[in-house]
This record gives sequence, structure tokens and C-alpha cells, in this order.
Amino acid sequence: MTLPAWITPEFFTRVETMVYDANDYIFGAAGFGRKEEVELIRLKAGVLLKEMLQNMEDALNGATEPLYRIYSAHDTTVQAFLMTLEAKEAIIGKVLPDFAATAVVELWKDQSNFAYVKLWYSDNAQTELRDVTSTIGGCGGGYTCTYQDFAARSAKFVEVDFDKACLKL
Repeated sequence: MTLPAWITPEFFTRVETMVYDANDYIFGAAGFGRKEEVELIRLKAGVLLKEMLQNMEDALNGATEPLYRIYSAHDTTVQAFLMTLEAKEAIIGKVLPDFAATAVVELWKDQSNFAYVKLWYSDNAQTELRDVTSTIGGCGGGYTCTYQDFAARSAKFVEVDFDKACLKL
């Protein structure tokens, strides 16, 4: 199919940028002269983040099973989750997550029993996981994020009572 002559590469790029900006905006990102909407981000992926934090807390308190958990989600949930980490734009830019995009959150303890979190990301089924821990907002930009820092920076995105929050909309 041939596009009309008025759809120039520049025009297409402008429209594409507007679509990505609008998509991020409806997911709570700052844009169009408005600041970030933490409540929207919280409602889109705060429940997932809350469950992950609770599972990490359980593991730190001695739970040994399950050893790992896997969540499967749509691209929009992956996008929202990356936004709870304040890492979406740093990891994938303005675009939407690709099909089969994968985010891996790991909880580790070092030899001195110090807990830290690592974040890995793969764009799709054809790309390797890469360490993107340094992109997590509020974690200092290093290759690890202490569990305490991770939990503290995540608190504003964790919905305490999802049902109550939805009723006030």
C-alpha cells in the first residue's frame, strides 16, 4: 500500500512521537504541561509491585519457597511496571515494549547478608537480558540497589487498598 504524498517521513515521525507521548501520558507520565500522575502509575502496576515487594520481604524473613516467581503480562503492564521503577524511558525510550519483552527483578544477599535488588531487561525474544539496574529511579544509578532503597523508592507506587482507590475514581 502506498501512502499519500502528504505523509512525509517528517510528518510520520511527528505523529509517531505524539502517539508515544500520549500513550505515556495516559499511563501517568508527565506531559502536555502536566506533572507525573503517581496515582495513575500506582493503579496500573502498583498491585504487581506490591506483591513483588511482599515476596521479597517474605524471602528476607526466611521463606525458602517458592525459589522464584514468574509473572506473564501484556506489553502495557510491562510498560506500567517500568514506570513504577521510574526506568521506562531510560530502558526503552518513548516506544512501547516489544512483544515478549521481559523484565527480571532479582533479590540477592551478599556474603555479609546484605540484601540488594538487580533489574534485567530483554527487549524481545531475540535479545539477551541486559543489566538495567542503574536505571531504577531512587537507587543511585549503580549496578545494585539496596533492598531498603528499593522498598523506600517503591512505596509511593504501591497501592495499599486497590478496591478503595478504584471506588474514588
